[in-house]
This record gives sequence, structure tokens and C-alpha cells, in this order.
Amino acid sequence: MADTEAMGFQRLTPIHSLHEESPELADSIDEFVVGLGEWIDGLQDSHAAQDLAEVEKRAEGHAERSDALGYPSLRDGAGAVAQAAHAGDLEAARKAIGDLIELVQRVRLGHRSAA
Repeated sequence: MADTEAMGFQRLTPIHSLHEESPELADSIDEFVVGLGEWIDGLQDSHAAQDLAEVEKRAEGHAERSDALGYPSLRDGAGAVAQAAHAGDLEAARKAIGDLIELVQRVRLGHRSAA
């Protein structure tokens, strides 16, 4: 089997919620993580339509939710998308969405449903 890191692939480090041991947030965290793919799709669709106001709105809302559910790195990534969109910088928003996709992959890896 080929070494994936030697081929230019890096193993992603899982990101866990700071509240993963909180039984009262378990269902909310589950729903949040399951919905991440749809959220990213919406961001990408809005970006492709060059609707930066919608990109900013979607990113800001998710930044708040990420913070509340114990994902500060995801909050920061969504915040970077929102800032780029607010500045009207389509290319910076595209790059920030790309960075955010990696964070989402890491969150999904760290979620208990990934085990």
C-alpha cells in the first residue's frame, strides 16, 4: 500500500467539540455535524452565484452556532469567510471556504458517528 503522505496527502487531525461530554448538547452537536455538508454546499452555491451578502449571512450564522457547540476553530473559519464576503473579496472568500472545507472534514472525523 502506498504511503499517502509521500504522495502529497496529509492525514487530517480530528476536531472534537469542547462539549462532546455534555449529554444536554449531544443531540444538537449530532444535528450540527450531520448538517455541515449541506451548509458547505449552500456556501459554495452562494459563492458561485457571486452572492457575497448570502455567503456572509450563512457564514456568520454558522460561526455563532459553531461557537455555542464547542467548535472554536470552525467558528474562526466561518468568521474568515464572513469577513472576506463582507469586504466584497470573491477570491478571498473562495480561499476561506476551501480552508473551511478542511475544518469541516476534521470536525466530521472527530464526531462520534465517524467511529
